[in-house]
Amino acid sequence: LVVAHRRSTVELADRILRMADGRIVAAGTHEELLASDPDYVAMLTAYDAVIPEPDEDDDHERSDQP
Repeated sequence: LVVAHRRSTVELADRILRMADGRIVAAGTHEELLASDPDYVAMLTAYDAVIPEPDEDDDHERSDQP
């Protein structure tokens, strides 16, 4: 069991359980929830608007920078 808030971590999960008011209200893979759960899509959209995922290049030093 992993509690994840970062989108990239959630997308890698084998199974995602979305909770509301202390109850499981949706379950499935990332792709299944994107197709069937508008609240899941809204949650990800809101997350992306506030906290964009870092680029892969952000984790590595660039040779063209001093």
